[in-house]
Amino acid sequence: MDLREIRTGNAHRHPWEIARASAILSVIPKGQYDRIVDVGAGDLYFLERFRERYTGDVFAVDPGYMALEYGQGITLLKSLNQIPSSTMDIGFLMDVLEHEEQDGNLLWEATQKIKPGGLMIITVPAYPAIFSPHDQFLGHIRRYNRSRLRVLTMGIDVTLHECFSFFTLPLCIRILQIALSKVHLYRFKNEGVGSWHLSPSHWLTKLISSVLKTDFVVNRSLNRFGFPTFGLSLCMLLQKKSA
Repeated sequence: MDLREIRTGNAHRHPWEIARASAILSVIPKGQYDRIVDVGAGDLYFLERFRERYTGDVFAVDPGYMALEYGQGITLLKSLNQIPSSTMDIGFLMDVLEHEEQDGNLLWEATQKIKPGGLMIITVPAYPAIFSPHDQFLGHIRRYNRSRLRVLTMGIDVTLHECFSFFTLPLCIRILQIALSKVHLYRFKNEGVGSWHLSPSHWLTKLISSVLKTDFVVNRSLNRFGFPTFGLSLCMLLQKKSA
């Protein structure tokens, strides 16, 4: 969860957040990873899920951190400059690039921290045409299509393995919200995933997160067979080229 979305006293997790964490963990190839960095790690929910499956040193980078001490094998940092180049096995940029004016510079800088042969996993909001007041509330500067995301990799020494959309149902809901807002039948609320008040064990949380997890698997599979995918978000998997 982005630090700006945290609601004091609410420890529950939005189904979108639960499903995204599970989905991204499923993308990671099985193996041993000694050093991992999550750029824009927010409140560390994803990294805590990562630590349940993998060992190794985990670094969370976010300029919004006030205190820089944390347990559970996670080191908090305010800047990527604190990480030496070519030292990380995996890097994550999950819903971060859309906040940055110089998104290409951030991607380049983050990729420099990855070892040759290491992975960079990226998620961003999809489709500039559905940029909405909700994006503005979250501090998004833009949304992406595949071509824009791929352009960011030009000049970076990486191989593109996958790039696909996911979360189709939320995309349909967002399109409907935008259409209704234009005729004043819907108004976007200034709230994010931190406003979800049902527990992870609640049937509705379980149902929605299960649907979203299945959505991710289906869209990724369709992409691998060459079929177009459509969803609220884009996922890109890059591999740093060996020297």
